Amino acid sequence: MSASIIDVPVGSAKIFYCNDKCVTCEIETDNCVTCETNRITAPHCYCKDGYYETTDLLCEACGYKCVTCTEAPETCTACAGNRINLHDCDCPAGYYEVADTADCPACPDACEECDTYEVCTKCKTNWFLLDSACGSTCPDGYYSSYSDNACHLCEDTCSTCNGEYYNNCVTCKAGYFLTASTCVETCSDGYYGNTNTNQCSQCNSACTTCYGSSNGECTYCTSGYYLDGSTCVTTCADGTYADSTTRTCNACDSTCVTCTGYGSSTCTACTGNLYLYNS
Repeated sequence: MSASIIDVPVGSAKIFYCNDKCVTCEIETDNCVTCETNRITAPHCYCKDGYYETTDLLCEACGYKCVTCTEAPETCTACAGNRINLHDCDCPAGYYEVADTADCPACPDACEECDTYEVCTKCKTNWFLLDSACGSTCPDGYYSSYSDNACHLCEDTCSTCNGEYYNNCVTCKAGYFLTASTCVETCSDGYYGNTNTNQCSQCNSACTTCYGSSNGECTYCTSGYYLDGSTCVTTCADGTYADSTTRTCNACDSTCVTCTGYGSSTCTACTGNLYLYNS
C-alpha cells in the first residue's frame, strides 16, 4: 500500500493510502495512476488475463488449463488450448491430459480414448483393445468383441474362437478336436479325433467307433457287421464265427474249420482227420 498527498490549501496537506491495487493513486484511494504487479488498465487496475483476484486483492496465476479464471486457479472462465467444458476445461475425446500443459496431445489414430500416447483405454469402431493398444484384429486365443471394441480370451480349449463361450471355438488346441464349434478330448460315436486337422472326422459307415476314416480302422462295428481285426465285415472268415453280442469275429475251437459259436460242439466242418458228429 502506498501513500499519496492530496492538493489542499497551503499549509494543510493531507496524506492518504492508495488501494492495494495501486502503486500510485490520486484524489481517491482507488483511483490508480499506476497498477500493482499483474494488474492492468488504470485507474481500475484489473487482474490481467491468466490471473484472478484473491480476497487479499492479490492477482494470482490461473491454472494451466485456463486462459482466464475467477476465485480459484482451476475455476476457468475460458479454457486454454483445445480444452473444453467450462469450468473444468477437460481434454476432448481422443486427446489426453499432460500435467502443466495447456494443449491436450492427440491419442493414436485408432484410439477413441487414451491415458498417454502409449496407453489406449478405448478403441474406435473396428479396432480392438489388447494390452493398451488397438489392433485391427485379435491374435489367436482371443476373439474380437464389437460391443466394447476389445479382444477377449477364448475358452481354454480353443486355439481360435469367435465368442466367449465353449461352443464358439473355430480351431482347437493340441489334444482337443472340433465338433459343432466345441473342442472335446474324445469324439462321439461315429467320429474319431483327426490329429491332422484337430477335428472330429466321420468314421466309415460300417464303424460305430474308429481311429481313422477307412473300414480298416474300426474299433467297434455297426449292426450287421463284425469286427475282424480292425475291419468290419458282414461275414466272418473260416475259422471264426460272428458274435452278435460283441459284434466281433471270434476264433472257432481248434477242432473246427468253420463253426457257429464257441466250443467244439458248434463246428460245421472239422479239421484234419476229424469228422463232424451230430448227436
